[in-house]
Amino acid sequence: MRKTVAIFSVFATLLLSGCPAAVLGGVTGGLMANDNRTAGSFIEDELIENKIRLRLLDDIGDKANVGITSYNRFVLLTGQVPTEELHQHILAIVKGIENVRGVHDKMKTGNPSSFSARSSDTVLTARVKTALCRLQIENFSCLDVKVVTEKGVVYLLGLLNRAQEAIAIKTTRSVKGVLKVVKIIQRRQ
Repeated sequence: MRKTVAIFSVFATLLLSGCPAAVLGGVTGGLMANDNRTAGSFIEDELIENKIRLRLLDDIGDKANVGITSYNRFVLLTGQVPTEELHQHILAIVKGIENVRGVHDKMKTGNPSSFSARSSDTVLTARVKTALCRLQIENFSCLDVKVVTEKGVVYLLGLLNRAQEAIAIKTTRSVKGVLKVVKIIQRRQ
């Protein structure tokens, strides 16, 4: 079932990337219009995430709990892997994916997090996104920042200027339940 969903995601992304009018007219187009990345980078990030998911599914199945987030062709890996050997194997796979510019490896060796821990992280991500969406900063949208949470640690990815970055980090730190903020933010010109 998961493989079917992943294959469908790749197919849909490829289909959309081949027709710019469809991309700009759909939900993806709406998200791209409010994203600091170029349309090409946005689509490339989706393709990178799907390629990694498919390769990991084919190669390791469900032996690890790996979160994959690509932003401007830099990949953030979160989650848990049972052994250091498998951890290194996953890193090698990700680094071998075409167009990946860099990898932020935040995976931990150990048992997978529980369903309740992952649910708490999902709620915390939503609270951070809500706090960011309430900000009224010039030339800033909460869509400018991707938020990933793993065991209470919040990762912020995006293309921001210094002032936007400082306010986004301060706002995230103020959200109840955030244990730590890790910035994976690139400078916006």
